[in-house]
Amino acid sequence: MHPLLGKIVAVMGANYIYTGELLSVTMDTVVIKDPRLIYETGLWTDKQWKDAQKMPTDAMYIERSGIEGMFEVKK
Repeated sequence: MHPLLGKIVAVMGANYIYTGELLSVTMDTVVIKDPRLIYETGLWTDKQWKDAQKMPTDAMYIERSGIEGMFEVKK
């Protein structure tokens, strides 16, 4: 079991940053619930993302090969 399952995470991809609740992790993908695409973070210490837009889906599958890092969001 992945230690971040069920937590709100930021997924740092090669091109984009995504955020949402981590639902699952497989060899090939991570799945986040209520995904948002973060176009602009603002200051990392801010309480909210400056521009995080809701994706038109309940869950998003992200290829692990494009992920550079992932962490729990404490905003």
